[in-house]
Amino acid sequence: MEEKQKYTVSQHFVPQVLLRGFSTTYSVGEKTAKSRKYMVWRYDTIIDEQKQVPTSSICVEDNIYEYTGKQGEFVLRNALEKILGKIESKFHERRNQLESKAFQESNYNTNCFLDKDEKDFWVLFITLQVLRDPEVIELASELYREICDSSLSEKQARNVALNYCVPFLNAENENIAETKLLVEMAAPMRAMNFHVLVDKSGGFISARRGIHIEARTMPERYADYELIVFPITAYLCMVLSKKKEGRYMNRLVEADEMCKEDVLYWLSRKNTELFSNHRFSKAEIAVIRGDRIPTMRWKKGVRDDKN
Repeated sequence: MEEKQKYTVSQHFVPQVLLRGFSTTYSVGEKTAKSRKYMVWRYDTIIDEQKQVPTSSICVEDNIYEYTGKQGEFVLRNALEKILGKIESKFHERRNQLESKAFQESNYNTNCFLDKDEKDFWVLFITLQVLRDPEVIELASELYREICDSSLSEKQARNVALNYCVPFLNAENENIAETKLLVEMAAPMRAMNFHVLVDKSGGFISARRGIHIEARTMPERYADYELIVFPITAYLCMVLSKKKEGRYMNRLVEADEMCKEDVLYWLSRKNTELFSNHRFSKAEIAVIRGDRIPTMRWKKGVRDDKN
């Protein structure tokens, strides 16, 4: 008898390969292994609890990226999950590439740290991470029923939302209508300043929503971004800031304690779950709670110092 095909039911909306970069055992240049158990410190800000948990147990829900048929049955089982897995493998490659460049002292002197291909990947990955969030997919589904077609069932509307938020079933055709949301959200990021912050002590943190975005909506496009903060590992954080007075920056920057406080503050504003490779100190918890407001020198542009 033919063995029944096994499907992935528990699906991570924050990739495990990303979360492992904030684990207690991760080191720069490491080749992460799926078979190995990776642990992170999880801080629940609502109940003020810190404990170590495996990355496999967080940021996961059942059947997030599954299409359903008319009778509620699953169709195209794991199709999107497999495509997302390929993108996550590419993230692993790009992260390793970025780490190999970021820890070369000579690169602190360049004004063109990331090339076009690298920037294109990170812009795509950032945008996808925002859109693949289950809460975003659910909101898109509700809006589609409300604005476009109220006759659709919840499951039918969710299929449509998946097509727009994770538009990769027709990956060979980049000009289909379903890619518009992804393209329009990503496009303004390419014109921003790019800064890659390096913390050799590994003090950056991640979260359920691991990307902080400040933007304002514009009539002619989806968003005009002021600031985007994306911790890639405990050692690397990408900051995209709006250009000031025509100045364009594409720099590698050594982070100090104030930089790390800025990142911690931003990620804690809209998250109740924070992840790190260490137990949060009293000073960090004060920043998370808003009792201590950092300098936020990255707000609306680059810092004024030589970094």
